[in-house]
Amino acid sequence: MRGLADVLLTEKLAAPRALSVIEGALYGPPLPGSRRAWLAWLEAPSDAGVLDAVIARAKGDGATSLTYGGPPGNYLVSGLDARDRGSLAWLTERGFREHGRHFDLVCEPGDGSDARAKFERATEAPFAWIAENFATAWAMEATRAASHDGLFLARDEGGSLVGFAAHSGNRAAEGTFGPIGVLGSARGTGVGSLLARAAFDDLADRGFRSVTVPWVEARTVAFYERLVQVRERIERVELRLDLGGAHPVRGL
Repeated sequence: MRGLADVLLTEKLAAPRALSVIEGALYGPPLPGSRRAWLAWLEAPSDAGVLDAVIARAKGDGATSLTYGGPPGNYLVSGLDARDRGSLAWLTERGFREHGRHFDLVCEPGDGSDARAKFERATEAPFAWIAENFATAWAMEATRAASHDGLFLARDEGGSLVGFAAHSGNRAAEGTFGPIGVLGSARGTGVGSLLARAAFDDLADRGFRSVTVPWVEARTVAFYERLVQVRERIERVELRLDLGGAHPVRGL
């Protein structure tokens, strides 16, 4: 597909949560139990014919909404760049509506420390544990991260899992952080910051001087600013198209 590097396309077409090529677009079907489909990427941002083909596939898959960007678990972008007013206007004209905003943070990962020795480097993701305590999509990303040797696990003194941090679960060739999750029982202990630091340290050690942290809520930006030098905040817009249907949209 034009405009998409081969290594990135190969990643997006692979499990878990493989995307599908529909003419000049990449599409993510709803997960079981969900009715939300995903327009992951458009080769030509204003190609109405391709958009119509994606909408038809989503309806055929039983979706009641189509989200631009994503899907969590295997994404190209976390949403539309808010600076792209042309695409925003075009998608709005075709019925997409804004459902929130967040940030992608572009950061410098290294600070000379090394927190990796404090945690277990996982060769396989604890999929069921992450899905149960956080999200199925996060478990998918952690699975991808583990395949790139980019997953760290935190355990309590009894050996039970209390948190994880991942990198290279998406856009692995470019340096991408996340996801990260810590159980409520372990929050406030500093383990979350140390887990994040371990993932950033690992990315820096691999030669990345610029790392993207996607899908950051405004209230969470300060967490990353305390850990790394944030060079840029890219505001992303979540856009959804209502496809109709009697069932509510659930899940990711």
